[in-house]
Amino acid sequence: MNVYLTGYEVITPWGIGEEAFSFENMNRDDIKAIPPINSEELGWKDLNEFSDSTKLCLLAIGEALRKANLNLPFVEKEAINTGIVVGTNLTNLESLIKTAKVVPEYEKESLLAQTFLNMIGCYASIYFNISGLNTTIFDRDMAGPKSLLNAMDLLSSKHLDRVIVCQCNFFPEDSHEYSVEYNHSFESVVAFILERKVNIQPNLPRIEVEYTGYEPTYNFDSQNSVNFLLAMLLNERKLLKYNINKTQITCEMNMNRILKVRILKEKLKNNNSFLTDNIY
Repeated sequence: MNVYLTGYEVITPWGIGEEAFSFENMNRDDIKAIPPINSEELGWKDLNEFSDSTKLCLLAIGEALRKANLNLPFVEKEAINTGIVVGTNLTNLESLIKTAKVVPEYEKESLLAQTFLNMIGCYASIYFNISGLNTTIFDRDMAGPKSLLNAMDLLSSKHLDRVIVCQCNFFPEDSHEYSVEYNHSFESVVAFILERKVNIQPNLPRIEVEYTGYEPTYNFDSQNSVNFLLAMLLNERKLLKYNINKTQITCEMNMNRILKVRILKEKLKNNNSFLTDNIY
């Protein structure tokens, strides 16, 4: 099965899109959180009513879908054949903290609707009319690798033609009050559009995964963000920078298992067909 990365979006404290990668050449010591973003200025209505984490994830997903040249919201067969996987380190903690502060006064009951575990995926499904499988993985640093692996499994089952993968790493409000140790040094949101059936296009990144037994390896490096999807994109950018056609990122998973992700760019020949070949 061939899986292609047809669109993506990145949000970091340095901006959205290409600006988000500015951290590669900057001192990051004093920049941690993503600043407020007005989604309506980017053409996305009604997102400002959501919690910050939900709004940023839906914004990243929407921009990634735009870059994949998909018509929104999804309708009929496209909606059914599209799934979503969200990987998060803190998920709804932001809303839970805010709710704990305001519930005694019963002033902001709307926050209660954003405190359940899979709120980001649910609101994304409603906003973009996604009818396929909706999964949330809450596992700190391993949320990204597990989300990607889950998405690849969904595509290999051939029940879905497309899976949206979104990894979000956030700090909770007033994080200094909590005893949790955060491995990532800045907040980030990354959304991927992965498709197993696409119109053939030249230089389209192809994703391969290999889940193997234990062997000597290294943990992925995502410039201290601990966002696996961001680390993949940093590797993908090397393909153009160094004019190479393949790069690999490796992550040590639980139970002595290794996840290897290869990103390949290749000239594809036929512009009028779909790819459904099995590579496994």
